[in-house]
Formats: sequence, structure tokens, C-alpha cells
Amino acid sequence: AEEAFYAEYLTWCRARADATGLPLYFSMQMPLRLASACLPMARRAVLDPLGFGDIADADSDAPTMRIEPHSELFAAARDLPEDVDTKFDALSTVLSNLHDGGRRALIFTFSVPTLGYLSSRLSAAYRVAVMHGGVKRDARLKIMADFRGGLYDFVLANRVASEGLDFEFCSVIVNYDLPW
Repeated sequence: AEEAFYAEYLTWCRARADATGLPLYFSMQMPLRLASACLPMARRAVLDPLGFGDIADADSDAPTMRIEPHSELFAAARDLPEDVDTKFDALSTVLSNLHDGGRRALIFTFSVPTLGYLSSRLSAAYRVAVMHGGVKRDARLKIMADFRGGLYDFVLANRVASEGLDFEFCSVIVNYDLPW
């Protein structure tokens, strides 16, 4: 079901890129990043675009043109159960092993929706903090100090964590954006 959804999502992104007359990985960079990072959030973006928000590529100058998802994509999204996420399941195993060994990790993703998804899924079992551009610098520094002090098991972050923050005490960095 995950593979079928991703294939249809990619077809949709290709149609959107074709409509703009621009290369796929330029005009659809953000939607493709979302799908490769977190299929459940890409599924949500398809099924509930108003509640999810725009997933256009805000970093590009590509013309914005709304191409509605095709019927096969809607069907694939509906066929993908909400609780199926094999990528998260693999991450859970890794994090459980790290936690059992007393190790802390930074989990990186480019996508703010993915940060929210991971936070909601991991908060039940672990002490987590989230850093992104919407978190003020002072708050980010406090999160880092608390993480260094052992108050968090895992910190979830996007690219703001690469901006002058010292993670040498952290033994593991997980790049969640690697495609499943």
C-alpha cells in the first residue's frame, strides 16, 4: 500500500511539474521531500489539503498551479491505512535500542509537518523536544542545554539545528529524510 501510494503521488508531482513547464525536482521539491520523508503526512496532504496546508515548493520561483490529485492517488491514499508506516516502525526499533543503551540522538528532517508527526508518535514513549524555525533562538539554546543535561532522550529538528549549535555530546544523528 505504501509503494502504491508513493507511485501515484510521484505521478501527481510529475503532472504538476509538467503543468509548470519546469523540471520535476525543481518545481516539486517540497512535495517530493514530504513524501520521501513521511508518507503519512503526504497522505494527509492529499486527503485533507485544506486542513494540511499548501505543500507547494516555497523555496522556488516556480509558477504556482494547482493540479488536483487524480482519482488513483485518492484511492491509493484511502487504501493506505493511517497506522501503516514501515519507515517509522524501523526508526522505532533503532530508537528503542539507542534508548536501552542510554544513548541520545538528534533526529533530523527537513519537513516541519514530519517533525510534528514524529513528535506526536514518539512523545508517548520518550522525552522529546522539537526545534524548527518557529522556535526562537533562546528556546533552541535552552533545548540544547536541557538535551546536554539529559532532560531529553531525543531532539527532533530541521535545518535550524545545523546553524551554530554544538551536538558533540550527542552520539547519534538520524537523517529521517532518507527515502523509505
